[in-house]
Amino acid sequence: MEYTSKEVYEYISKKTNDPIVERKTCAVSGTLFPIYKSDLDFYEKVWPVLQWVKYPIAAPKLCPEERRRRRMGWRNENAFYRRTCNATWKQVLSMFSEDNPHKVYDWKIWYSDQRDPLKYWIDMDYSKPFFQVFQALNLSVPKPSLLMAESMENCDYCSYGQYSKSCYLSTGATYSENCYYSSFPIRCVNDIDWFLNVSCQNSYQCICCHNCYETFFCDYTQYCKNSYYLSFCNDCECCIGCTNLNHKKYCILNKQYSKEKYENVLNQMQEDSAFRNKIIEKFNQLRLESPRKHLEEYMVENNFSNSVQNWKGNILCFNVVESSGNKYSYFEWWNEDPSYDSYSGYWAYCVESCWTKWINSAFIAHSKPAYDCYYSIYLINCKHCFWCVGLKDKEYCILNKQYTPDTYEQEVAKIIKHMQSTWERGEFFPLSDSLFGYNESVAQTFLPLTADKAKSLHYRRQDNESVANIPQGLNVIPAESLSDHIDEGYNSIVGKAFLCSKTHRPYRLIEQEFNFYKKYKLPLPKYHHDERKKMLLEKGMWDVFDLTTCDKCKKEILYVRNSWEQRKIYCKDCYLKYCW
Repeated sequence: MEYTSKEVYEYISKKTNDPIVERKTCAVSGTLFPIYKSDLDFYEKVWPVLQWVKYPIAAPKLCPEERRRRRMGWRNENAFYRRTCNATWKQVLSMFSEDNPHKVYDWKIWYSDQRDPLKYWIDMDYSKPFFQVFQALNLSVPKPSLLMAESMENCDYCSYGQYSKSCYLSTGATYSENCYYSSFPIRCVNDIDWFLNVSCQNSYQCICCHNCYETFFCDYTQYCKNSYYLSFCNDCECCIGCTNLNHKKYCILNKQYSKEKYENVLNQMQEDSAFRNKIIEKFNQLRLESPRKHLEEYMVENNFSNSVQNWKGNILCFNVVESSGNKYSYFEWWNEDPSYDSYSGYWAYCVESCWTKWINSAFIAHSKPAYDCYYSIYLINCKHCFWCVGLKDKEYCILNKQYTPDTYEQEVAKIIKHMQSTWERGEFFPLSDSLFGYNESVAQTFLPLTADKAKSLHYRRQDNESVANIPQGLNVIPAESLSDHIDEGYNSIVGKAFLCSKTHRPYRLIEQEFNFYKKYKLPLPKYHHDERKKMLLEKGMWDVFDLTTCDKCKKEILYVRNSWEQRKIYCKDCYLKYCW
């Protein structure tokens, strides 16, 4: 893994007129990282105030990359299991494996009033470090089988979603409908195999696209429709295998064609798999030969982040939508005010969070909404809670114990002072205490570690294989035998089991996706949906922010470097002038 360099941090300081007030050495990686004046100013905004006394949040001990790893290690987007509900003893779909040490309730029961999380309360033991005390509480309080908002409808095989309907095996669906095998579809409809797309409809195998309709196999593309294999295109229609095009129609491999010629090529591509593969090969080569913009951003100002849409002032972030003032964050949306070190959250004024809807909180995970809450996980609609797990509609609680407002502030102040003495103050939950094995977590997706390396750092792993439950007598068909063309006779394959061409894991096609492939004359997938997700993410896996010079005007620029493709990099002005 590579880390942001000193030169990048100094470049940010210069460009934003934000002085570096301290340089620290990361306790995990040993790399140097800065504390900016703006960091300290922001931390001060979320300091808890207890009996008219402010209690400072200490500056972090880990560099931004290791802080990101720690947060991501507390979230499982990759694995689903069948396991026993500890409330009903029935089988449920869960993010937690059967051998996971945490108690698990069916998520519908967990969100209901059938449970009483206050009965698990404990007192603080000042002879022990705080995180050791907290972990004892954490292990005793049941967790939801799936983490979804109650606003989800007919989405029983999803997680981390809200305000969505009829989605399947999707993560983070928000205001979306009929999305399958997708990650973070926002305001999307009828999409399959997507990653972080916004306001798209009837599309397949796309990544980081915005406002697209009937687009297939596209990345970093916006306002396009009826197109295949596009990269970094804008406002294009009926195009195939193009990159860096703007306001074009009937183009193939960046060349203009007549409508009739385009339709002939499209029909041949849909009917002849060998011809389609040649188009894909030429498109991939065209991508490598074409320059890309140093940062992917749309309608922003004063931005030093990648894949950002709308608003301003985001620093060293990835994948931010309609948000301002975020720093060191990943997957943020709809933040009118800033957040620092957040993963997949919205609203504002929070430090170190993971899947949280919050205001003025810090070190919090899996909680929506939470106000003035610290060091807590799995909260629902709570205020003024410290070090709590699984509470709903509660105020003034510590370690799941109810207090009066005055006593609450006195006890919180005591525990904060204890955390300061044990050097735990200002740190997110240890990765070694995560709810999931490292290889189950999203950290393995973006910041992979070998099994030996993870174990040397005392990160738990999930090495017990989950056995697929294939009904007896059901034919298992090698995916290689699937035809690229769907005819009427193929209706009988819905619900059958197929073996992934790469991993040999079984998977099936649901009726909705089969009808989608048939309608748009798409080849049937020959890989398990988890493998398709890995292949899709390869198009958007950026390694680290770095400095380079524009290959056109030679101006110094910030860009995101990746290890899988080497392309010319243009600054924004040159990109718009010479590419669009």
